[in-house]
Amino acid sequence: LLYTIKFEFLHKMTKVYVGNIDRRTEKQDLESEFGRYGKIRQVQIWADRHPAGFAFVEFEDERDAEDAIKEMDDRKLLGSKLRVEWAKSTQKAAPRRRLVFVHNEFDLENF
Repeated sequence: LLYTIKFEFLHKMTKVYVGNIDRRTEKQDLESEFGRYGKIRQVQIWADRHPAGFAFVEFEDERDAEDAIKEMDDRKLLGSKLRVEWAKSTQKAAPRRRLVFVHNEFDLENF
């Protein structure tokens, strides 16, 4: 019996950066607009910055975040054209990994 060892990355990209938001934008505005693409885990907003604010929207599922990026980038909200993209990680630590053993059976007689 042989085993193959591999690592699976547990970290999924679910956080989206939303740039160029209007100063009047509130958390509920972003929850309403981005919530159409899936369940939102968290919204952090900094709309009072000058000249434009920004926010982070974190989804439960990576596919929902990807859909939101595709659909919301360059879309207008309260008169401002949004810039929507994957949030850049500020963590210096390596992503968490899980060690997986995969059972391999080889037929040595027909090898």
